Amino acid sequence: MLVRLGAIGAVILSVVGAFGYLGGWFTPYDLTPARFIDTFEQVNGTHPGFRRNHAKGVCVSGSFESNGQGVSLSKAIVFKPGRMSVLGRFALAGGQPYAADAPHTVRSMAILFELPDGEECRTGMNTFRYLRSTPRKVFTSNCSRHVLIPGLVNPIRPR
Repeated sequence: MLVRLGAIGAVILSVVGAFGYLGGWFTPYDLTPARFIDTFEQVNGTHPGFRRNHAKGVCVSGSFESNGQGVSLSKAIVFKPGRMSVLGRFALAGGQPYAADAPHTVRSMAILFELPDGEECRTGMNTFRYLRSTPRKVFTSNCSRHVLIPGLVNPIRPR
C-alpha cells in the first residue's frame, strides 16, 4: 500500500514539476518574447499606435521589374524576367517614433515581394554597427544599458 501511494505521489509531483518547468517557475529570469518587449517599453516608454522597435518609419508600395540578369547568380523567382508587386518599410532603429534622423542611427529596410504564383518572398537588412549572434546578446548589449535587469549575468552598466 505504501509503495502504491509513493508511486501516485511521484506521478503527481512529476506532473506539477513539468507544469512548473514549462511555466518558467524555475527560471524566472529567462529571456522570453514578453520580457524582450517589456524592456523595449521600459527603455523607450509606451507609444500607442507605434511599433515597439523601429517605431519611426515609412511604408512604401510599388513594383520591382527584373531584367533577368540575376538568374546567373540565384535561382530565386524574383530574378527571373518580369514585374512583381512589392511592399516595404524603411525605418530607424529604436522605439522612439519622433527620433531625429541622426547620421549614426541604425536604419532598416524590409521588402515583401508578391510573387506571380501567390507566394511571398521577404527580405530585410539593417545597418548595424555591430553584430550579435543570439537574442540574449542583443538584449544584454542594448537593453541592459538602460535598465538593470535582475538575474542578468554581467549586465552592461548604464553609461
